[in-house]
Amino acid sequence: MLLARIELKSSATGTAGQWNTELGRPENSILFAPIDPPRTLPSDTCSSWNEFKAWASQVRTDHDAVSFRGHGNREFKLQTTLHRMGRCRLDRFCTDELPEFSNHAEALLQMQFKLGDGDDFSTVLGLAQHHGLPTPMLDWTGSPYVAAFFAFSDALDSLGTRPDATHVRVYALNRKFVDALKFPVVRFHRSGRISLT
Repeated sequence: MLLARIELKSSATGTAGQWNTELGRPENSILFAPIDPPRTLPSDTCSSWNEFKAWASQVRTDHDAVSFRGHGNREFKLQTTLHRMGRCRLDRFCTDELPEFSNHAEALLQMQFKLGDGDDFSTVLGLAQHHGLPTPMLDWTGSPYVAAFFAFSDALDSLGTRPDATHVRVYALNRKFVDALKFPVVRFHRSGRISLT
């Protein structure tokens, strides 16, 4: 195992420092730019279902919105279930929990998954998300009305635990953003077949 020594210092311009290995190779510099503060995204408030339908039409036409997500409380951040639980170690999720889930899925589905294969990995991740395992994924839909359904369903289901939540939120992503971050989409068919597109 090769060890490296890293010395970092923070400043207003970021975090910078030097690193070298135990082999005595020359030092190398490293720089981490400062993290931008969270930006406030533009938002619209709808007071009626007709206003929401007009908004949905406008963001599709004017902004080329193609993906939507609903939240049962407008205060909720755009976070995955894994991160909402305070967990950020994706390496542990991928090396411990996902293989364990994969073993259970293989036994139930009588299929074999190779987690080293990108398609199989995506399929297992999609199955885990679908069956409630906290994952580093967010569900999105192509319909603003489906997103609104999930937002209002969550709000109504949580009336007793979130009495101060008075508004829901529906996020919209435009095609340019989605295409820049496109990954395989896992689709579940009623017959039980799984396909990736």
